[in-house]
Amino acid sequence: MFAISLLNKYGLVDNQRVKLLDVLKEILTSQHYKQIDAAVGFLFISGLKELQRELDEFFSQGGKMRIVIGNQTDRETYEQLSMVYHSLEALRKLKERNQKLKSDFDEQAEDLEKNTNFMEQTEENEKFLSKLVSWLEAGNIEIKVYVKEFMHAKAYLFYPKSESIAPIGLVGSSNFTLAGFYGNTELNAGLFATHFESLREWYEWLWEESEAFNPKLVEVIKRSWAGQKPGSFPSPYEVLIRGLYELYKDIAEKDTGFLIRGLSEVLYEFQMDAVRRAISIINKYRGVLISDVVGLGKSYIGLALLEHFSLFDLLNGRNNKVAVIAPPELVKYWEELLRMYNIEGKVFSAGLLPRKELSAEKYKEMQDYIKTVNTVLVDESHHYTNPSTKSYKNLQELLLGKRVILLTATPYRKQYRDIINQIKLFIPEKKHPFPITPQTWDELVNAIEKGAVHPSYVLREIMVRRTRHDILKLYGENDKCIKIRNKKLCFPERKLETIEYRISEVYPLEKIPKELIKTISEHSNIEPIDIYTLFLAGINSMRYARFALHEYVKPQFKDKNPYTDLSAAGKNLRGLERILYLKRLESSWYSMYQTLQRDIIKTRNFLNFVKQGFIPAGEEFNEIILGKINGKKAHLLSDKEIEKFISEYTRIKEPTYKAGAFNLEKLIEDLEYDLKKLEAMEQALRPLKERLEKSPEEDPKLSKLIELIEKLMKKERRKILIFSEFEETVQWVYRGLNEYFGKEYSIEAVSSSTKGILDKIRRFAPKSNYYETENEIDILISTDILSEGLNLLFLLKASPFRAGMQ
Repeated sequence: MFAISLLNKYGLVDNQRVKLLDVLKEILTSQHYKQIDAAVGFLFISGLKELQRELDEFFSQGGKMRIVIGNQTDRETYEQLSMVYHSLEALRKLKERNQKLKSDFDEQAEDLEKNTNFMEQTEENEKFLSKLVSWLEAGNIEIKVYVKEFMHAKAYLFYPKSESIAPIGLVGSSNFTLAGFYGNTELNAGLFATHFESLREWYEWLWEESEAFNPKLVEVIKRSWAGQKPGSFPSPYEVLIRGLYELYKDIAEKDTGFLIRGLSEVLYEFQMDAVRRAISIINKYRGVLISDVVGLGKSYIGLALLEHFSLFDLLNGRNNKVAVIAPPELVKYWEELLRMYNIEGKVFSAGLLPRKELSAEKYKEMQDYIKTVNTVLVDESHHYTNPSTKSYKNLQELLLGKRVILLTATPYRKQYRDIINQIKLFIPEKKHPFPITPQTWDELVNAIEKGAVHPSYVLREIMVRRTRHDILKLYGENDKCIKIRNKKLCFPERKLETIEYRISEVYPLEKIPKELIKTISEHSNIEPIDIYTLFLAGINSMRYARFALHEYVKPQFKDKNPYTDLSAAGKNLRGLERILYLKRLESSWYSMYQTLQRDIIKTRNFLNFVKQGFIPAGEEFNEIILGKINGKKAHLLSDKEIEKFISEYTRIKEPTYKAGAFNLEKLIEDLEYDLKKLEAMEQALRPLKERLEKSPEEDPKLSKLIELIEKLMKKERRKILIFSEFEETVQWVYRGLNEYFGKEYSIEAVSSSTKGILDKIRRFAPKSNYYETENEIDILISTDILSEGLNLLFLLKASPFRAGMQ
């Protein structure tokens, strides 16, 4: 009796020197004990399963076990009660949640039935559950629930067969779980003699005050998959109906109405349905992914969820403030939305996420505020799909224990792992909570990627996503229209028209000095025949050293952390940067010129950092290499500024990447090569910039746009909405159109730096937004920020024409 000897010696069970599991096994198999009583807060079936062989032997000798469990305020007590073999992980990761007390046994049984049906359906589990039913029915195990108030007690009583053996009592912290048996560090004190008698009297009082739970548990197990025997299986139709019921019973059976004030007149039926579904998902999993396609009002759905949970917390006496984390360009927009609908909260820039050390004061302000709130909305969540980045890690830490609303129209780009990683922002545990096998995230992702599990099984649990086709199918009629407040709203037909232009007409290659042409096109296989192909040659022949750092890592460090992270990142970033240059070149000369100026600053600053033995790699340095230090605008940093930054940074933390791990000579050589190319392209474009700034109408692309607008407006005065991917192009187009049409039409521009975006939306579409104005906008030029938060009504009323230009 080794474990009991140690218990007698130390008087404690701490799962270090003496494990509770060893004590229980020794008691059950020693043949010296007749009864075990336990009073615990948590009972996981995994605990019983761990003792299956010993319990079988104990009961065959006439032994008996009684267990009283507490009626916890945390609903997970009962949800986890019948989960098999993943209780240890769940318990360790359990978060504190404030939910209503569920003391009604029918509701407890509902949770038990749901989770029993979701258990892994193995032969081993089936045999154990069958064995458990036989123990319960024979009275070998009796389970009761103490429902009068919260019970936090943990006690174990061991009754010997012979008076020559002293009874043993344990009082302490261990629940009847794997974690309580040996996983956690626990502390249980031994009670003997007269103290045991006091414990026995207390337990008998508790037993009498508790309610029998055996019948419910037996009923649940028999109704589950484990209780189905050959010849008694339901029909395929019954399986289908039961499956649909299990999927949607939270909505079908329960009141999923929501609390809103100002948004009640703004949301449409399909948006309100999305809110109801999202509330149900959040209540179940603490988070939701809202992924309707662009234009269906994700921002308003998210806003309604913020308002609902803010009012819900207010009614329950909790802090009702909320938090929003949004891209820097959308911070003002979200602040305006919260202010307009009187939702108490703060909006924080996602730009702070990688700057925990560099912007310590601002980051701490965000961190301290988010700690006090219950609900956090993250806009453009597709930016957080890489768990190795600082942004991801810091965001995951901020969201722990919160209700989380993720918004994105593009939940994944290349692989379903992108979606899973977003979900793991608020469900970071190793095992997922969904009724799907395999049960770990990694295994589930592999199964999805191999085609063994369809991704819809995951997405339907956690995501709300509809397309325009879905909206028409579910809410529409045969004429591509939907009814909204007794009015018809119709999707327009898209008519695309491509308009071509040639920049070489106003800026032939002959105007560019030959030495610049040589520098730009050097080492390229593209023969420049005009300014466009010249810049293509320059873009394709750059080495992008700043983005391909892994190529400069010395061989002995290439496969070591953290340098391995630079490998995949380098390939992706270099390709993205090349595409970005091409897109900006296509967008407008102005956008390309501004990009070149910025990248000259970035490359020069990066080069000077490297020359001082510091590698500023990673998202936390994005603003630094642009020269935005101490509130200054983008500029070339002086040697003193760089020295000061390095000194202050290294005083706070160790640099992630050591300069000694890189071939600095080669890195510096290639950075100088890229810088030379960038400066040559900027010099080649500068004369065109100076000319077109004096006479915007000479810009061939802008000139074609003016012709198109004149053609459209000639037929009838209409609303014209012009999109560009880049803010600089929006600025340039606005300047040119305002000079040409300013006296005839009201023209406005919207970008990330614009104040009063919602006001401009209303003035552009006053009827759709029920807005009265005498200053209506005719032509609105915007980046894709205008697609954020627009109600569908506005988009449908906009011009159905779209001009794509090359």
